[in-house]
Amino acid sequence: TTWSDAHYELAAEHKQRGDYERARREFLAVANAAPYSYYPLMQIGDMYRLMDQTVRAESTYLLALTKQETPYVHVRLGMLYLEQKKIREAIAQFERTIASEGNNELMDTKSRSLVRYLLGAAYGERGELEKAKIQLQSAVQIDPSNAEAKSMLGQIP
Repeated sequence: TTWSDAHYELAAEHKQRGDYERARREFLAVANAAPYSYYPLMQIGDMYRLMDQTVRAESTYLLALTKQETPYVHVRLGMLYLEQKKIREAIAQFERTIASEGNNELMDTKSRSLVRYLLGAAYGERGELEKAKIQLQSAVQIDPSNAEAKSMLGQIP
């Protein structure tokens, strides 16, 4: 086990117990030791989000993106914006997630489907039902077991 692995394991234990602040501190230790890496910053953003510190979550996700363009951070920003009803910003992040899917890391099937489901939901929130339908169909095509996308698709006339 490496030093950073130990911190990640401690963070996971703290997170599981709901002690998000202590988990954040463990991720911060790794971020300080590996300032080139987006991953610990993304995890810190997640902890801020769990603590309902949305401004800090957003700024930490944006900082993570300065380290590496990755779909995993874009989707988190999109989810944060969607929760805040910042639909235009959410759509932009989900579209960037899709655009950056193959650049550095391969997203798994469930994640690729989820992004399209979320983008479809955001378009639906904005009343752009045709665009919503296209994204939801894409989500189901990528992962036929995506029940949420199927359900939402069934609600669009």
